[in-house]
Amino acid sequence: MNNKKSGFLRNKFIKFAVIPLLLLALWFGLTSLYIVKLDTAFSLLSYNLPKTIFTHFPKDKLQKGNFISGDFLATENRLGILSVRFETFFRPAYKNEDSLLFQIKEKNAEGWYYENKYRDGMIYELPFFPFGFPIIPDSRGKIYEFKITSLKGDEYNSVAISNRWQNIAAKYKFNKNEILQSNNSFLQFSFKKFTSSFESIDVLFSSFVYLLPLLFYLMLLSPLGKYFEKPISFIGQKFSSFSESAFFKFLLPSSKASQRFSIVIFDVILLGAVLIDGLYLRLGNDFVYLLVPILWIFVQRYFRFTSRKTFIVGISMLLFPPVFLQFNLGQIAENMAVWAYLFLVAGTIQILLELKGSER
Repeated sequence: MNNKKSGFLRNKFIKFAVIPLLLLALWFGLTSLYIVKLDTAFSLLSYNLPKTIFTHFPKDKLQKGNFISGDFLATENRLGILSVRFETFFRPAYKNEDSLLFQIKEKNAEGWYYENKYRDGMIYELPFFPFGFPIIPDSRGKIYEFKITSLKGDEYNSVAISNRWQNIAAKYKFNKNEILQSNNSFLQFSFKKFTSSFESIDVLFSSFVYLLPLLFYLMLLSPLGKYFEKPISFIGQKFSSFSESAFFKFLLPSSKASQRFSIVIFDVILLGAVLIDGLYLRLGNDFVYLLVPILWIFVQRYFRFTSRKTFIVGISMLLFPPVFLQFNLGQIAENMAVWAYLFLVAGTIQILLELKGSER
């Protein structure tokens, strides 16, 4: 009797404490890794700047002689990077790439503090492009002007500044020895970095995706699920004829009719994340690319849905790239092609799992 009781308590402890804590640790670890990766170094502090800092903001492609300019207030010392988000189109051959002239100085200074030329081909690899310059030790409280000029761009070899929210950021590079000189200074810097990073929509979105395993797990455990079934059942009754139709069963095959509705919330969250990333954010985050298909496979297996739905989603996503290519939106087309490929891979994995299960 005591053994059964201890085993029951141990299972409860694992189910309600160990697994949630592990999933919480997964969220924290992946979020921290992404924050460091986004800034390329732990010792960088990044602050997004509002669009109002731009004094010249061309809406079209940056062609020869056209430029981006603006001025901003430095909020920290040791200013060393200005990152600007660009839109990319069809990638030109190396010899035809545009050259961008970056210049920065303190406002009202006579000459430019720093200037350098960059081939726009590098922007295709890193759309949120970091324009680095020698660190300015006493930058806090000063206003800096910048200018980015196209030297030989035309209709076929140019980039454009992104209209996306948070398209420019100032970055400050701190000395690692100062950060690590004491536990207090390390904790203060870590807290500042973590909180400032969450001002970025990129970090917020990625962190939300990393939190989904924990949220899904808690939703499946929660007693609120019983109350959630009532409105779901009501919807099922209202649309029972449609839910039992051959077309609906083909789209959402499941062992129980009620499951066709209870899974909707999970599907909406995952597919919503895919569309937000593919059509708007376009992060290219490897961990998001990995985690979403894994969660999708888990949810479909849990609710006993076959691989058919996954292939329908993947094939549907293949319709996006040709459409966006017609409008010269190569970056969006590429991102949606990646998501289509990942869902087709997920469907293939599901088939293998189904075949393995049928052999037992």
